[in-house]
Amino acid sequence: MMGGVMGFPYKAFISYSWENTDQAQWLRKRLASTGRFKNELNEETIFLDTAKMSAGADLDRKIVTALTESEFLILLCTPESAKSFYVDLEIRKFKEIHGKNKIVACIFSGNSKWIKYTQDQNHCFPHALRFKIDDETELENQPDYADFRKENWEEAGSALVSVVSTLCGLKPDEVAQSADDAWNFFGGYENWPFAASQPDSVLSGPFLRKYREKLTTLFDRWDLRHVGAAAAGPVQGKVVDATLEQMYVPLRLGEGYNPGKLKEGKTLKPEEVLSLSKPLVVRGVAGSGKTTWMRWTFRQLLQRADTFPVFVELRALARYWQNAEKKSHNLESFLGSWLEEYGLKEWQGAFFLQFSRTKTVTPVLLVDGWDELGELGQDFRQKLLVFMKEHPGIRVVLSSRPYGDGRPTHSDGFTVWDVQPLDDGEIRQLSRNFFQHIHGSDPVAGEKAIEDFMDRLLHTPEAHDLARTALLLTMMLLVSRTSPLPDRRHKLYQVTLDNLLSALPDRREQEGVRGERHRWRPDSGAERLRVAAALAHGMQETGYGIRTGRKSLVQSWEEMAKYLPSDWDSAHKDGFLSWLSGPAGVLVDRTDDKLSFAHLSFQEFLTAWHLYATIEGDPGRIALVTQWKHLEFWWETLRLWAALVADTNPERLKPAFSNLCEDEEYGLWLAGTFLADGSLEKEFIEKWSKWSGIALAKEWKRGTDQGLNAWKVSRKEDRKAIIQSHWQNVWATSTNWVACQRLQEGLEVIGLQPMRDHNLPGFKLLLHALNDAPEEDKGLAVGRLLNGGASYWPDWSESLLMQTWPGRRRQWGFSGQNLLFVLGFESVLSLGKTSSSLLFPEAESRKSCDLARYLARDLARDRARDWARYLARDKARYLAHDRVRDLARDTERYLARDWARYLAHYLVRDRARYLARDLTYHLSRYLPRYLSRDWVRYWARDLVRDWVSYLAHDLSRYLAHEIKMDPKQNSHLDLLTTEVLSPGRAGTRALLAYGRFGPYFYKNEHLGSEMELFRHACRLSFHQGGDDGAFRQAMAHYETLHRPEPLWSALARHVARRSTPEDRALLEDLARHPEKREGRLQWCLRAYIRGDLVTPEGEWMLLDDLLKRLDIEPPPYLEEMPDELNFPSALNKNH
Repeated sequence: MMGGVMGFPYKAFISYSWENTDQAQWLRKRLASTGRFKNELNEETIFLDTAKMSAGADLDRKIVTALTESEFLILLCTPESAKSFYVDLEIRKFKEIHGKNKIVACIFSGNSKWIKYTQDQNHCFPHALRFKIDDETELENQPDYADFRKENWEEAGSALVSVVSTLCGLKPDEVAQSADDAWNFFGGYENWPFAASQPDSVLSGPFLRKYREKLTTLFDRWDLRHVGAAAAGPVQGKVVDATLEQMYVPLRLGEGYNPGKLKEGKTLKPEEVLSLSKPLVVRGVAGSGKTTWMRWTFRQLLQRADTFPVFVELRALARYWQNAEKKSHNLESFLGSWLEEYGLKEWQGAFFLQFSRTKTVTPVLLVDGWDELGELGQDFRQKLLVFMKEHPGIRVVLSSRPYGDGRPTHSDGFTVWDVQPLDDGEIRQLSRNFFQHIHGSDPVAGEKAIEDFMDRLLHTPEAHDLARTALLLTMMLLVSRTSPLPDRRHKLYQVTLDNLLSALPDRREQEGVRGERHRWRPDSGAERLRVAAALAHGMQETGYGIRTGRKSLVQSWEEMAKYLPSDWDSAHKDGFLSWLSGPAGVLVDRTDDKLSFAHLSFQEFLTAWHLYATIEGDPGRIALVTQWKHLEFWWETLRLWAALVADTNPERLKPAFSNLCEDEEYGLWLAGTFLADGSLEKEFIEKWSKWSGIALAKEWKRGTDQGLNAWKVSRKEDRKAIIQSHWQNVWATSTNWVACQRLQEGLEVIGLQPMRDHNLPGFKLLLHALNDAPEEDKGLAVGRLLNGGASYWPDWSESLLMQTWPGRRRQWGFSGQNLLFVLGFESVLSLGKTSSSLLFPEAESRKSCDLARYLARDLARDRARDWARYLARDKARYLAHDRVRDLARDTERYLARDWARYLAHYLVRDRARYLARDLTYHLSRYLPRYLSRDWVRYWARDLVRDWVSYLAHDLSRYLAHEIKMDPKQNSHLDLLTTEVLSPGRAGTRALLAYGRFGPYFYKNEHLGSEMELFRHACRLSFHQGGDDGAFRQAMAHYETLHRPEPLWSALARHVARRSTPEDRALLEDLARHPEKREGRLQWCLRAYIRGDLVTPEGEWMLLDDLLKRLDIEPPPYLEEMPDELNFPSALNKNH
């Protein structure tokens, strides 16, 4: 032997498994080529047995000799060597001769965990290395090792330095002083056993630069292939061609999907992908934006120097596997072809090596469209999981619809996040991106288009619901270029469903998307539409009812299968439902194993399409609208049906339209929705506008709201102008202020400018009072009608304090003003004695008590809770003050009690008692949150809408035979309704006693001391016979202020039931002669106390004159405070 070292013929013996011969030969060659250490390390001093050992129980004599004559044992650690019987014997023999400290472990592959027992088939340390030879139950200390594994290729130079320094007895820095030196010492990547043969392909920097350069335009355009026909056609000569970055809106990802929750989840930024601790599944319904998110994320990561992103389209992989040999059915082969497609074939070695280089550059594998693999999903799943195991440093994100054969789940270690529905802000952002691109250099036009689109979308629940899905919103935006939304929304639904049922499935099939075997569909797109429409109609016809209302219907698979063609077998029925709920995305397969349409609009449009396709002839169409017109939850379906019929031939719709107009309750307003959608010619709007204006002035019918809301979102501005013109004519000639208010409210709902002028001067004053404080005494007298909504109108301290004045005269003044402005003077005179005495009662009559009991039984008990909610809901901005708690605790009890007193004496005693009882409970929940001056305006609005529609039937039925008023006269109903539903007339003392709102309610604070005095007076009035110490103390303090007006102290004592004869004389004198005071005080005395009235023509009329014409004795100018109603003890305990 030559070259012996320190008495050993061999410097090292290389122990390896036969399967690792290449690595062993490479290592020997590298050690023998280290230049300056060639005397110690060469092929003669490094023993490598290349003969394959024959089966036997012991080592060959040659091997034992070599082990004895070797200073070191170089052990190639791999899963193969860990299983090798002979490697184990070699280690054992070497340790017996030389001990354990001369073993140099070199890991080339496998798991390097140093544990006693393991079932891991990938571990790399042989048994004899891990355990002591004299006690095989005791684990050795883990030795240092040189790591030559593929995934640690960056440290290969340092690993070689470590081996050389150990063999030569040197320190590592004596071999190489830096990492660069170590790499140079290693000799470059061309000597790396796992690298490609070409030197350039393994240079990381040049490869990544070339990679980014080649893929820089990948997915740079906004992809409209999946919107089908919606993408076709230019607008103003300009095709929609935008970049992905111009259109992209960040999506929110989160656990679970609920279309009703719009703030769930959060955006996942590209840099956050790099820090994911687990692989991620991005799951979403059809069109939710999964692929767009994946592409945008890929493009952002491609720009980062610390990231190596790879994008795998699984439809392309499925197509590749379909044409490739079985041996090429793996991810590596596909990626090789992908590189070749993008001109990166010569860089394949560097490409795959990059998956192991995770310390400085993080590889990210983006796998898009798992649901498009079909039955290949299971096969690909196994190959992906193996690939991930081989490259543990890689970040993996894959996308899929909620289905997909073999899709990884939580059990595979994946996190699953769902794409959340778009909220209004995200819808607006995508709309803004779209219209700004469309209008380009005209930003004003772009902003107008955005606002116009969003306004109509927000007021059309059907389209708004669709817009929460990114693909459907994109379709809307594209369709809106040439066809307005939502007037022509049926075209949007048609395009959407054509895409989902025909265009997109056909395109996906052409692009290589694989379908799952259990899903089936007819070959004809027309047949798919016909069957889906029949399915929707069958469900809706049996599922829509008065109790269920309008909603997306849910049925089991078996129930839905009943609506499919009878000549289909069960496999075809289940297959078609599976296809509709899977690739088509028309149905949703719920977690409770039931199905529903993905959007209510799909269900209703398909139902409408079925009706359009199957109903022929005028009698059939008239029968259809007659059958469903009274059920408002069928209106949207009927509107879509009408649009489809009118598109084919408008003449076919006219008989049904004319038939509807004969019914003022529902039909007239349903017919109006057809016009709002543009389904008939303009000539029909003239007739409808005239008829609807007259009908609205008479009564706010049950179908009115839905009919007006259709016009609110309509783009038919020319038709709206015709409506405004006709309603203006009706409004200008009306002598009923409630009717005028209905017309005003109708115009405001539609979004038209309300009328600001009237032929009658008195009505002009009332219009002014709805918006501003009165500027003259007549304005105050007319405006006191608004005190029915709030006693603190018009925010004057004088008017509020004056309304504590007891007696019938003040209440009769309210009623008299209402009579003149609802019926007119001549009609008032035509009222019979029974009717007029009910409005101006001298005492409680048997009839009024009977009426009260009837209404209490029929209305109050059933409606108090809902009425209280309506009273409080939307009453402008609520007061965010602690003082509101006082109102919630006390005021409602006395407001209800005081209102009950008013109703009991002046209209319906027992109803008031019952109503007051229930309001005590419910108003305390709702009212304090919403009190404000704007309540007056909302009260006037609700008076002509909600309250009338709820009470009209019950009131008119009883009025017809009890108080001699004609129930067919809508003005009589308006009169009684406003009288009953004016709680503000009686709520003053409750607000003063327990409100404590101070200047927030009262802009004029010059009577602040008086307000405090009346607070104690009103409280004492409520607590009859109680301790008057607080009131006397307040009065004493007030008298020290030497206020100039004696009226207030006199009235306060009278309210507190402590007035003197002098007080009563002063009060009565001022009531008879308001002219003895000036300004607001005179106005209030004249209107609130003496009860003077203003006619619609704007002239003064004394209350006493009106009463004399009605043969009613005028009431006194001042009366004693009435007794309070006694509440049940249980009620008092609760409050």
